This record gives sequence, C-alpha cells and structure tokens, in this order.
Amino acid sequence: MKARLLMLIAALVLLPARLLADPSQTFELVAVDNSAVLPGSDSLVPAFNDGSYFTFDLMITTVDADFDVADAEASLTGPSVFFEHPAGGFVPPTEDLVAQYPAVEFDTFFDGGPGSVVDGAFFVHEPQLIHAGWWDSEAYLPNDTYRIARFSFQFLEPGTATLTVEGSSHLPPGHATLTPIGPLTVSVDYVPEPSMLALLALGGPLSLRRRA
Repeated sequence: MKARLLMLIAALVLLPARLLADPSQTFELVAVDNSAVLPGSDSLVPAFNDGSYFTFDLMITTVDADFDVADAEASLTGPSVFFEHPAGGFVPPTEDLVAQYPAVEFDTFFDGGPGSVVDGAFFVHEPQLIHAGWWDSEAYLPNDTYRIARFSFQFLEPGTATLTVEGSSHLPPGHATLTPIGPLTVSVDYVPEPSMLALLALGGPLSLRRRA
C-alpha cells in the first residue's frame, strides 16, 4: 500500500554570515524509499509498510573537514510520531538484525563514521521530539557525502506532518568551532489510497470475511 507524497520541501533557513564563514560542512534531508518492506514481513511491526511510514536521512557533505561531534533536535508536528522499532536502538542495526526484522532498517538512529557506529551518544526520545548528541573517531574523507542520522515517522491518521531538524556540528581543531545544522524542514501530506479508506470505513482488517 502506497501513500501519495504530495509535497516534499527541504529548506535551509538563512543563517548569520558569521556562522557560514567556514563552509566546511553542509547538511540536507533526503527522502528514503522504505516500500520494499512489505506489510507482514516483520513480525514485530506487522503493519510496516502500510503506506503511513516515511523515512528521511540527514546527510552531511564534508568539504575540507572531518566530522567530529554533533548534536541535533528533531521534532514533528501533525498527526504523526517518530518510529522506533522494538528491536532497534540509537545506532544503525546490524545486517543480521535487518535480516530477521526487515523494518528495523528504517528505525530512527544516528550514524558514526563510515563503516562504524557512534563511539558515544545520548538519546532522548518522545513521540514528537528527539534530542541527541553523538561523537565518533572514524575519519570522514573530505569532499564526500555521508548519512549521519535517519528519522522515520508514522502517520496516525491522514493529514500533514512536518519534520524539523536543527543542531550543530563541532569541527576538529583548525576550523571554526561550530557549523550549524539547519533548521531543515520537510512537510509530507499523507492520503491513504481509496482501498484503504474503504477498509477503514468497514471497521478495519478485522471486519473482513473470508470466502468459503
């Protein structure tokens, strides 16, 4: 079941010139297709993906500086909540865990350096608010783009949800001490397909009858 993604906006709000003086890193939110996980394929989240789940990655592009330490706050508005897989955590899942629970690939988590997980982090999670700080020692090569966080959320009913991510990245010595992250904003309209609306009108999946 697919939802219609009617509007997708990623906007970087203008920041004071003094904060942009050292453009060693840039950030953006990128939509991720999670439709390969079919409903029923994950025993812990059997409804994933019924069309109401959306995923976005926070990407960093390094110009001439390594990624070191970051903090970020992600918030949601509208009839939606952050998706936290029961088997997941605040770091990327292992391949074995994804094989067992496919939907955990689209959990909400934070990345460390290429091929590693974060060395340390704090992670505060509420239904519509996540605040985290994390650091790593793995080197990020310059002039390349990496994922440093993944945010997934689920609509509780049809409507519009807005994801906002903002924070800061602390650079290694020799660069400006702070590079702002965002605010980056993405808005999504969720409208179930007609077949889903008809199912809801009938009272949901339990109202269906099997033919003899």
